[in-house]
Amino acid sequence: MAVAVAVERMGFAISYARKQVPLIERGLDTLLLYRITRRLRLSDEGARFYNHSRFIMAEAENASSETIESAMANGATNPSQSRLR
Repeated sequence: MAVAVAVERMGFAISYARKQVPLIERGLDTLLLYRITRRLRLSDEGARFYNHSRFIMAEAENASSETIESAMANGATNPSQSRLR
């Protein structure tokens, strides 16, 4: 999958990802993306990090949905429907 497609599917702007990826790489002390003349490609470590991150975000989304459903079942009239980012 193209990096841009993955970023957009996660709901982020490409410009935001371009600023955040180098910060994450420095924090992890590893290269997540190969930058090749106007193209990006995930490194093996980047693919691994992406897969773990995707799982974590799905779990956080499930927790949010379950909490909202529980609040509604317990009488809440208008719980927040905002999505986690």
